[in-house]
This record gives sequence, structure tokens and C-alpha cells, in this order.
Amino acid sequence: MITLNIELFVKNKVRKIFQKYRSLIHEHEEILVLGDSHANVFKNKHIEEQFKNHFFNVIAVGGATISGLENPNSKTQALATFRKEIKKSKARTIIVLLGEVDTGFVIWHKSEKYKTNVSDMLDMAVQNYKDFLQQLSSTHRVICISTPLPTIKGNLEI
Repeated sequence: MITLNIELFVKNKVRKIFQKYRSLIHEHEEILVLGDSHANVFKNKHIEEQFKNHFFNVIAVGGATISGLENPNSKTQALATFRKEIKKSKARTIIVLLGEVDTGFVIWHKSEKYKTNVSDMLDMAVQNYKDFLQQLSSTHRVICISTPLPTIKGNLEI
């Protein structure tokens, strides 16, 4: 397992270096992609083939949630990761893809935990997302991709 993680880490680092080098030589426009594991779709060769004048610098933080972005105790530390990558990036455009974990689990869990309405937790998550997108849009062009449908099977009676 550790060997596989090291191999994946090295492979991703080499790929990023190649992409940045390629962008300098061929003047490809970098597009920064921030999201949870669903953001990895932008690593697909078919997408790269359709956007030959661009390269996607994908920062996918597995388990990242909208609800946890502003939480300094977040397990994923997604916001810190995103901010670090934004500073390093030369991209003018940022694609954001978050929310599956929120809509599939977090808002329901928080509703039960804090004894509040699901709609209140949803409103909080939406406000967090809006705040994050507004921060990004002050310095970048922002494309917000729709939240993927939940993949976690749940109790339909909730």
C-alpha cells in the first residue's frame, strides 16, 4: 500500500512538472481545477484531447467538503491545500468542483448532530460555497461545476 502511494505521488509530481514545462514551451493556458476526488475527471485523456491549448492542473482533495472549508480542524485541510496551489499557479481560470460529500452525507449528519433542519444545514453549505467562489472570483475567472449526485447510499426516509 505504501509503495503504491509513493508511486502515485511520484507519478503525479512528474506529470505536473511536465504539464508546467509544456505550458511554457507551447504556451498552453493553465486551468487550475480545485475539488474533491471528482475533480480527477479533468485528468482524463479525452478531456485533454478536446482542450489542446490548455492543461488542467488538478488539485483533488479526497473527501473535501464545502462545509469543512472554513473549519481549521478539518481532516482534509482542503482550503489550505487549495490556497497553497492558487499561490503557486499562474492560472487565470479556476474550475471548482465540490459538494458531493456535503449533499450525500455532511448536511444530513450535521442536521442530526445539531438538532436542526436539513434545509438550515444546506443553506449554510451553500453560503460557504458562495463565499469561497466570491473570494476566488476577485482574482480569477471562476467556473463552478455542478455538485455531483451523491454516491453514498443512504436512508431514503430521512
